[in-house]
Amino acid sequence: MPRSPSRWRTSRPIGFRLRFFRRDEWKGMKSPGMSSHRAAPFFVEGRESWASEYGTLLHNLPNIALRFDFLSSYVPALSAPGSRLRVLDLGAAYGYYASVLQLHGHEIFAMEWAEDAAAAAALRLGKDRVFHQSVAEPFPLPADSVDLIYAFDLVEHIDNETVERMLVSCERVLGPNGVLVISTPDNGIRARVVFKTLGLAVPRLPELLFGPDHVNLFDAARLRKMLERTMTHSRIVDIVSTNFMFGRYPIASVVDRFVLRAFRASANLVAIVRKER
Repeated sequence: MPRSPSRWRTSRPIGFRLRFFRRDEWKGMKSPGMSSHRAAPFFVEGRESWASEYGTLLHNLPNIALRFDFLSSYVPALSAPGSRLRVLDLGAAYGYYASVLQLHGHEIFAMEWAEDAAAAAALRLGKDRVFHQSVAEPFPLPADSVDLIYAFDLVEHIDNETVERMLVSCERVLGPNGVLVISTPDNGIRARVVFKTLGLAVPRLPELLFGPDHVNLFDAARLRKMLERTMTHSRIVDIVSTNFMFGRYPIASVVDRFVLRAFRASANLVAIVRKER
């Protein structure tokens, strides 16, 4: 995979931390009415710790830099000096990723359903740049008007119908050769072990392994099928397992590339789709 010079590097170090479950995940699993299957979403706006868990822009800069380094491998214009892309951020939360691209000269639009997050993003990006709506609704942008769309850590929080509506809208607004990038947790091995071996025999085991607000689990094959079924005028460039967190740790990167990815056990599953016409 080609690499392009980074414009996203920061001097802030990345803290490498091993953990099993977040404190709020345990709290969610103990809450009354939590289902033992992947059905209704545990919506993020209902989590008191959401804002504090998400952190500040400064706290997120290392992760933002790693993800945009990765994207630049497929969309070199993203980091090319003087380039200006029209970019749509789906599930933009507080607008951190979009604000970094905006500072680098790109024209940014963002979409966010959570009211408090959308309001914060509007203050950061400009009110006319943020659409407070669900990704299931038609996108308020003209056809063939966007160069790049990315949805980081979004599709695992929404149901199949919403994902499919989102993909149809993405294909409509992408211009020729426009690129869609989707990242989601890679649940290939974990999903097979839990659901094909144990099923629901162990109460609340899915919540323990996947988190209470992840209601849609993807592996590479399932994500590919959904993309091929809904984006009929586009081509899947790549679907890769990766771990953005390992980007600045050479030894960990080697392990991720040659061991974890081979067994589909990396943290992230990333799909890159290019519109052909």
